[in-house]
Amino acid sequence: MPHFHLVAYGTATGETGVAHVLTDRTRPSWQECHEQIPGYRTGIDLGPAPTYTLRYDTEHGTQSRELTRPGIETVGRLVVRQADKDKVWNIAVLDANGGDITFDFPVFCG
Repeated sequence: MPHFHLVAYGTATGETGVAHVLTDRTRPSWQECHEQIPGYRTGIDLGPAPTYTLRYDTEHGTQSRELTRPGIETVGRLVVRQADKDKVWNIAVLDANGGDITFDFPVFCG
């Protein structure tokens, strides 16, 4: 099952950063990093990206999805649009301990 790993990377032009790399391995390969990070030259696997639970209510009941930070931002935009139409309510993002961290994500800050 594919999952995201965080990779601290350096590029041929000297740029550095941390990126999400999708892999089905226990750690991403050089080829996966090279394909997914523009200009990738070297990097260090920081481990699996943390996942969060996006939970919200609809007329069909409570919906819940496990997502990484980019997934929360992407799916969150869709959920917010539905909330603006009164089709979704009680939106929350929970961390691994069940703590509410909804407003740690810009998409829910207004």
